[in-house]
Amino acid sequence: MGDSFWSQTYNSFEEIPLPLKTITYHNPSMLLDYKRFMSKSITEYAKLQVEIIRGILGDKAVITTNIAGGYFDKNFDHNEMTKLMDVASYDNYPVWGGLKEPITPANIAMDLDFIRGLKRKNFWIVEELMGAQGHTIIGYLPRPNQAKMWAYQAVAHGAQSVLFFRYRTATFGTEEFCLGIIDQDNREGRKFREVKEFFEDAKKHKELLQSPIKSEIAFLYDYENIWAWKIQPQSTAFNYKDEMLKLYTAFYRHNVHIDVIDSKEDFSNYRVVVLPVMMIIDEELKIKLEEFAKKGGTIIFTYRTSIKDRNNNLYLGKTMPCNLAELTGIEIEEIESLQEGQFAYADGKFGKTKCKVMREMINVKEAEALYKYEDKFYNQKACITLNRFGEGKVYYIGTSADEEVLLKIAEEIIMKNNIEHYNTPYGVEVYTRYLNGKKYVFVMNHTEEEKEVLGVKLMPYDSKIIEVK
Repeated sequence: MGDSFWSQTYNSFEEIPLPLKTITYHNPSMLLDYKRFMSKSITEYAKLQVEIIRGILGDKAVITTNIAGGYFDKNFDHNEMTKLMDVASYDNYPVWGGLKEPITPANIAMDLDFIRGLKRKNFWIVEELMGAQGHTIIGYLPRPNQAKMWAYQAVAHGAQSVLFFRYRTATFGTEEFCLGIIDQDNREGRKFREVKEFFEDAKKHKELLQSPIKSEIAFLYDYENIWAWKIQPQSTAFNYKDEMLKLYTAFYRHNVHIDVIDSKEDFSNYRVVVLPVMMIIDEELKIKLEEFAKKGGTIIFTYRTSIKDRNNNLYLGKTMPCNLAELTGIEIEEIESLQEGQFAYADGKFGKTKCKVMREMINVKEAEALYKYEDKFYNQKACITLNRFGEGKVYYIGTSADEEVLLKIAEEIIMKNNIEHYNTPYGVEVYTRYLNGKKYVFVMNHTEEEKEVLGVKLMPYDSKIIEVK
């Protein structure tokens, strides 16, 4: 663990401190172990509650817990928690108190795909927003049909049960301003009519909403990796979810199916796997990735990949990306942390890109340089590379690149892997589902403008389920 540094050697478990505020920083290995301890404690407490409920209700009881947003910022592994549950469920709030506008459609979709990925099957929504929300500060008011459209997006991505929160606005307590289907006036207004319309339509497609979802693209994450980044973010501009979401958005914009799953899961049946900022990669994951690429899979890595082991220590005597030099076909000579408001630039296959958060000076070995830096000292260093490994391809993105460049890379990968997708106007989402040999599309207009897609006219925030002949 390297606890001899700064005289942090422990002679017994009792000497290990809690990571309370101190004059400087705690040992990063100790901090990661503390995160593991918190996660284990929370999971064991949940297990105790599950055992009590099962003891009372028996094995026929269906047990779940409502997972809140901000799941990547939590100090427990949601995968371990949901193993105890019969079904994963989620509180779907695309906007909350104090937000001037909702989170992006891609962000909502990624949240839903994360929840579906916890048990690799369809899930429940136990709180679905309808009115404006807030405890002390009230957030953005969903426009007519917008909250209903979010419910359609949820069932499109695998929610097979939806419970709107709340039916009637409370007139007392902390959640007085969590506005419901019916407000304090106790009248059946616009929001009531929207919910009624949603359920009347959903009933017509009951079997479709129960149908499984098959994805050919997987985004992989690892909670220990996320915690390691929280302990040492390395740049003031770094945010784990932002980096995940930026790449997710590039694929989402092409209306493809995506699973967001733990890297310990089996991903051999996907065509594409994406591992944003996967700082910790152990031998087991390395072998799985090599086998995946050998058999024709496409992999995307980003900066600071595979620099640490499971003890949160840097690899000694190994050139970055450690253990992956053959797979990526590159060596990283140096790195530069880019802080808030600091940028570098690179040029290449799809035009120029602004480099943010971090940049790595890459020497290509077997790989092809798709982008090189544009500056006096590092203009011969690669920024984005592509390597052929076995039958597969391995992309390495050594910076936080512009979304338009990532969009082009995603398009290239989707086309070369012959993955079903749709080109739609900006802000229009299409999500396919299959039932009994028939194809259906959920079409959601996330904008306040009229749009047209697949020959269908969409009003602002409109939602439709269409059978494709």
